Amino acid sequence: MRKRISVIALLLIPPVLGGCATQGNQAELLGAGGGAAAGALLGQAIGHDTKSTLIGAAIGAAIGWGAVKLMEYKSAPVRTADEDVKIFGLTARTDSPVVKIQRGTCSPKEVHPGDKVTINTDYSLQLPSGAQKADVTESLILKKDGKKLTDLPPKNLRYGSGGYLSEAVISIPQDAQPGTYVIEHRVQAGSTYDVDESVFVVQS
Repeated sequence: MRKRISVIALLLIPPVLGGCATQGNQAELLGAGGGAAAGALLGQAIGHDTKSTLIGAAIGAAIGWGAVKLMEYKSAPVRTADEDVKIFGLTARTDSPVVKIQRGTCSPKEVHPGDKVTINTDYSLQLPSGAQKADVTESLILKKDGKKLTDLPPKNLRYGSGGYLSEAVISIPQDAQPGTYVIEHRVQAGSTYDVDESVFVVQS
């Protein structure tokens, strides 16, 4: 009897997870709680015990955060190459693309489930003499307690030398666990990249 129940449970799970990934706003409403519930079902189907259920719930929590998508995203130049050199004392010439994150921030610092967080990445890009533009990838990773919860969709751009500011807005799932969350800011140009971190706190 147990085997039959397990098969039925496993057959039911893919539509649930698929719906989370494809239904847009419904995915945001799912949040960590809905993902944890689906994960718990998966754990029960696999192991039939409390330990497996808890493992499944942990996987589901990550799935819930994975359903979070960018509400808004924009990236634009904010300084010329000469201004970057004067303000930050950067070397005017380089043999390969150089990326330097000047500051990564989150605001507000304290939020509640359902709130929005704005994530800013201020960085400088220097290109070799004669190079007009380079391919740049801006990316963000959400972490908690030293573990990655989700990668936010990276943005691929083509920029020249100068200073740039990217701004991303995400929503906090309704069932997000209280605690400190870390955003890893990463910008890459060619084989060169730079990383910075910022934090926000989810209150109950």
